[in-house]
Amino acid sequence: MAGTVRELIADQIKTDSPTYAVKPYAAAKPEVEKPTVFVYREALNNSPQTASVGHDMKVALMVPGLPSEANENALEDLLHAVLVSINSLDFTLWSRAERTTFFDNWMGYEITLQANTNNIYKPSA
Repeated sequence: MAGTVRELIADQIKTDSPTYAVKPYAAAKPEVEKPTVFVYREALNNSPQTASVGHDMKVALMVPGLPSEANENALEDLLHAVLVSINSLDFTLWSRAERTTFFDNWMGYEITLQANTNNIYKPSA
């Protein structure tokens, strides 16, 4: 069972798209030659006025291979599936999906999103 915010997001993507390789961390390189997703946190933001914590998250998604119509279609399918998964979670809000290249020949997108959770670091009153 997932415990961290990144694990919750990764698990949702895995559930919705079981044929993709999904990791709840930023890996050095994909382990397999298939559409891959990495989910990781970049920063935490304390919101004391709302007793919540903001999690600045990144979701990197990529397909192997050089640009081609087939790879472009696979990438668009992957982007669509991942955005649908992210939008199904009530504690996340994505703000940007930026095109990029990973590992010299993996076409991809990097999605920026914000997740908000209760502040478990604050002692109860």
